[in-house]
Amino acid sequence: EIRAELPEYKHIHSQVLQNVIERVDLAFKGFFRRVKAGQKAGYPRFKGKGRYDSFTFPQAGTTGVKLQDGGRRVLLYGIGSVKVKLHRPLEGKIKTATVKREGEHWYIIFITEVDPKPLPPSEEAIGIDLGTNPHFLVTSEGEMVEAPRHFQKAEEKLAKAQRELS
Repeated sequence: EIRAELPEYKHIHSQVLQNVIERVDLAFKGFFRRVKAGQKAGYPRFKGKGRYDSFTFPQAGTTGVKLQDGGRRVLLYGIGSVKVKLHRPLEGKIKTATVKREGEHWYIIFITEVDPKPLPPSEEAIGIDLGTNPHFLVTSEGEMVEAPRHFQKAEEKLAKAQRELS
């Protein structure tokens, strides 16, 4: 319906438009939930087409987004082929892709589905506590595992390179 009324939206992938409608629906559900609870509601603000800092392709693996040229380019429906720099190789099948703007930089976030690796059979029991700051997990034997921090490490490398350049 939207595409028939507004021809400028014809080049936008249908699932991206559906995701925007889901966001609006979620904002209004939150608004009405807060009104019901007697909290400060905060009516959802209108966001025009230039106000969104991200958009999502919910079924990126099948439509809308395709990796090209060995992972050096991404084909985005309605936009075209865009150069990318993957900070690590993608594992598994791409399920969702979100294109996000932070300041003047654009990022693409992939959610992938990876087949689980089978574990060797074991008779021992162990407890795992997930999300204990600053650790990713802590076992009942006291072993502490740090979070991988892939993006932060890449940012640190970039900052160092920029300092050397200046």
